[in-house]
Amino acid sequence: MRRMYANGGIAYHSSDVTLRIIHRSQQLVVALWIASLLGAAAVVIGAYNTDRSINNNPATAVAVITGVSPTRTTGRFIDEAGRSQSPPGGLLYPKGLRVGQRVRVVYDKDYPWRAKISGRSWLQTLPVAATATSITTIGTILTFFLLQRWKRRRQHPHRTT
Repeated sequence: MRRMYANGGIAYHSSDVTLRIIHRSQQLVVALWIASLLGAAAVVIGAYNTDRSINNNPATAVAVITGVSPTRTTGRFIDEAGRSQSPPGGLLYPKGLRVGQRVRVVYDKDYPWRAKISGRSWLQTLPVAATATSITTIGTILTFFLLQRWKRRRQHPHRTT
């Protein structure tokens, strides 16, 4: 409900402002959900492209795992040119490795910092992306439902449902 003033100003009723905030919140929730879907897709597409790059120009070596953390697993190996390599971003698909373990890695000859554990591929990112997508979708649906319910109650305050 608007009230016009003589000087041209507009005053909004507090319920109009609340409804606008709820509507913008719904839009924000959907935008964040779309961003999370794009993020999950980017993880899978990035892993696929990196694997493709490695598989187009592969070389193998034995690496020693030098560090394991929740965000990265590092290892050191000797490339075909005899240089010691330790990819700064860590090794790809490192699940289940321990410090000191020796593993076979496949790396890109031209870009040896692109290295993955032999026998593993971008397909291992699918469960992670699917889980993230599922969780954000469920959260989005619940949040959207609650906002919609709040909006209906504000529009029709005398209803009991």
